[in-house]
Amino acid sequence: MSWIAVCASIAVTAPLTAAATNAALHWRRLRPPAPTNGAGARRNPAPRLSVRAFLDELFATLLAFAAPIAALCPQRRAEPDTTRPAVVILHEPLLSAASWLLVRRLRGEGWHVLTHTTRARPLDAADVDAVAGSIRAMIGDHTRPPLATLPIVLVAIGGCGLLARQLAARDRTFGRILTMATPHGGNAGPLATASVRPGAAYIEAVAAMDPTPRPFDAVAVYSDGDGWIEPRESAYYPGAFNLEVHDLGRLSMLFSRRVFAYVTENLVAPPPRQQG
Repeated sequence: MSWIAVCASIAVTAPLTAAATNAALHWRRLRPPAPTNGAGARRNPAPRLSVRAFLDELFATLLAFAAPIAALCPQRRAEPDTTRPAVVILHEPLLSAASWLLVRRLRGEGWHVLTHTTRARPLDAADVDAVAGSIRAMIGDHTRPPLATLPIVLVAIGGCGLLARQLAARDRTFGRILTMATPHGGNAGPLATASVRPGAAYIEAVAAMDPTPRPFDAVAVYSDGDGWIEPRESAYYPGAFNLEVHDLGRLSMLFSRRVFAYVTENLVAPPPRQQG
């Protein structure tokens, strides 16, 4: 089999495999028919995914694989606004493709955006400092405009939100973090590794490094329809300003205009009110 056939096979099977996996995880979130009481009035069911949101999530999975094509398309960029903070997006390799539209939208509205891909895994203090150093170097290398003089906001997706908490707790370069779909309380989902299970040493260590009140601003955005996090209450970030959205899957959040509006609003909003 030629390398062209191999590449073509991967290009076809990878999106379908990802869509099937995502479908299996979100299938449990499908909203059951709302029961009725004796008078025929419907009671509100527990927040879950509607069928439309489930199908949107499958489409978002396939859309994530359009990142290589999107990279070749010209992008409209607004004039950079030097009064805004610089944004560093932290994402895992598997989620880097899915965040392409978020990056394009931010840049299209004049935000300074840098991306840093890293594996979401338990890190000791030395490793956290090494990641912080690489991010500072990336910021320092950006001289048009010079980003080193601007406030820095970390936007962390998925498990990288735990790393963002460690970074902000140890390095005052990062004055605000915004996490998306992060299992702050641990993840008991079927694909979660032992290191991020509820009560795992890593989860407890991150919480110990990040007590409240904290010296940085923290915002958490998550969805009650995210099929990757179990239980869904684990996405709540104690002491942070939490924004829970409804009827969106994991990847749909990254493509949602509603969520994008929440993100941009909280990149520049006054210090959010910490919640207990």
